[in-house]
Amino acid sequence: MKKATMYSILVLVLSLWQLQASDMREDVMDAVSILTTKQTSSNPIPAKILRQAKAIGIIKITKGAFGVGGASGEGVIVVKMSSGWSAPIAFSQGGGSIGFQIGVDIKKLIYIFNTDAAWRAFVGANRVRFQAAAQATAGPDYVSEDAAEGLPECNVYVYALADGAFAGTSIGGQMVGASNDTNEDAYHVVNVVDIIKGKVSPPPYARALYDLLNLTSKGK
Repeated sequence: MKKATMYSILVLVLSLWQLQASDMREDVMDAVSILTTKQTSSNPIPAKILRQAKAIGIIKITKGAFGVGGASGEGVIVVKMSSGWSAPIAFSQGGGSIGFQIGVDIKKLIYIFNTDAAWRAFVGANRVRFQAAAQATAGPDYVSEDAAEGLPECNVYVYALADGAFAGTSIGGQMVGASNDTNEDAYHVVNVVDIIKGKVSPPPYARALYDLLNLTSKGK
């Protein structure tokens, strides 16, 4: 019975990964859509949070369950460099869960990385559990521009597009890591370090994401 359950999880997760297979352009356009929706909502991410971020990740995760649950998704991370934003780095997130569930749900998440160690764990060569990659909490909806202190101390702020709530129990057990195939297709390199060091040029379609980040970080 246990082997059958684990096999069901594996089959479901693999099928979800196949459904989520995408390219860099699609991931970036999804990121622009998700961030635009969030920043034009009644509770946008405060500009100060965006300005202080070391990196920003945006991902769409599909959660499907027919008796045994599983979730997967692919998104992009852009790292703040002295010269601007890095080329987008594709990353993936997903995992299986045991429990009777029925239906399919899509969760759109925005990660604000407050430390370099956190975003590096998300795009590492080896996939790691979310808990090991970062300590995360719900991102603040309001921050005074004059406040020098008072922000929650956390490696990652998480914003969910639908309701702003962070369900740690739903993503805490998932695995994260670089999407090597997508990065290689986009840049012909797999090494994330090469992307960060500017050895590849950002694709032209990433300009829309950069412009949006620059605009919203100014509070406009």
